[in-house]
Amino acid sequence: MEQALARAGTARAAAETPYELFLRAADRGLIRTDAATRLTALFYEARFSSHPMPPARRDDAQQALNELAASLAEPEPSVGPG
Repeated sequence: MEQALARAGTARAAAETPYELFLRAADRGLIRTDAATRLTALFYEARFSSHPMPPARRDDAQQALNELAASLAEPEPSVGPG
C-alpha cells in the first residue's frame, strides 16, 4: 500500500503511521474505498495481537490490497459544473 501511494504522489513521512498516511491519501482523493481502513486494521491486529491470524484474514488483506490497487489505477471522478 505504501509503495502504491508513493507512486501516486503521497509518500509516507518518517514519523507517520500507516493510518496517518491513509488519512492524508484519502484527503487528497487518492483513496476512494474503505479497503485501506480494513487493511490497516488487519495490519494492527497481526502486528500487535497475541493470537494467530486465521487464513481468512490473509484473504481479507489480499482483497483489500486488490481493491486499493484498482482504486489507485482509476482516475479520480471529475466534478461537473454545478
